[in-house]
Amino acid sequence: MPDFDERHGLGSAQLVQLMQWDEATFLRMTEGSAIRRIGHVRWLRNLAIAVGNALRLQPTVTTSEAQALRQAVKAWSTHDSEVVTESVAWAMAV
Repeated sequence: MPDFDERHGLGSAQLVQLMQWDEATFLRMTEGSAIRRIGHVRWLRNLAIAVGNALRLQPTVTTSEAQALRQAVKAWSTHDSEVVTESVAWAMAV
């Protein structure tokens, strides 16, 4: 069924790639998808939590991947949304 088909390669996207989406990209890439309903800020929160989880499972994440994740999520530490900055602080507290 088309409604359940993968869109825009999201099924194979890397976490660091998804973290590079600005709001316009998020809206474009999630058009027609239920994930769009959460909005960009909650998308960022979810990604920050995913980073924290990935860093806590470091044996499954290479050192270079962990470094890239930390660098990407650290860029959000001054985000306007407290929801995002709190999630970033949690993710970085590894």
